[in-house]
Amino acid sequence: MEMGVIETIIKTLGAPGLIIICMGAPSVVMCTMYADHRRYERERLEATRLDAARREEHMAEVALLKEQFHAIIAQQEKRFEVVVRNYENNVLLVENYQKLSNELAGIIHMSTQVLTKLVEKIDNNMFCPIVKKGGPHGT
Repeated sequence: MEMGVIETIIKTLGAPGLIIICMGAPSVVMCTMYADHRRYERERLEATRLDAARREEHMAEVALLKEQFHAIIAQQEKRFEVVVRNYENNVLLVENYQKLSNELAGIIHMSTQVLTKLVEKIDNNMFCPIVKKGGPHGT
């Protein structure tokens, strides 16, 4: 039965028809493979282009982050300089306060000496000089 179908096809198409079919089938396969290869190349080129675009966007984002990072570092350096100046000013303040307290201690010491002398004079001079001499009211 199979031979009958093949004989019918051979008789119907003849030798030229069979040659065309035998040559045409590989040509169709090759055309399909060529079209598929072209499609693959277009997709690959598009993917390469998109990858390059993504890479450029990434580089722009990295550059922006670098700028922000440098700005933050500059701000932190300024803040640190202010803190250092505060500590230096605090040292000056403490030194000046120490000088002031030493001067105040000297003034207090001198005031104490003067008040002590004053108390001694008051104690030694308890009565009026007229009373001491034996004047009119004193005996």
